[in-house]
Amino acid sequence: MDSKDKETTRTCPPPIDLVYENSCPNVDHARERLTQALQECALPVAWREWEVNTPDTPKAYRQYGSPTILIRGKDVSGDEPATSCSSCRVYVTTEGYDTAPSVQQIVKALSPAA
Repeated sequence: MDSKDKETTRTCPPPIDLVYENSCPNVDHARERLTQALQECALPVAWREWEVNTPDTPKAYRQYGSPTILIRGKDVSGDEPATSCSSCRVYVTTEGYDTAPSVQQIVKALSPAA
């Protein structure tokens, strides 16, 4: 792999999905944190969004609470999906409970080694 390939690899983000429920007030908070994490990693600020109650949302994504950030198909918090879920989530971070994953949790999940 030459240096050009390494640069391309470093700037291509992994697949990122934001799963949310329309009535959840915490979605914008998750978007802000995701934006901060991507900027910190010098990655493009882009991801796919899935509203859990729409027919085009993958069935597996409907099992996550709102908001959930998936990177490479895995929840950045390390939690497994529930059998069904249509509620807002609470995250455990190093700072305590929060309504969105921390920037550090997202950055760690964005790491190529994650």
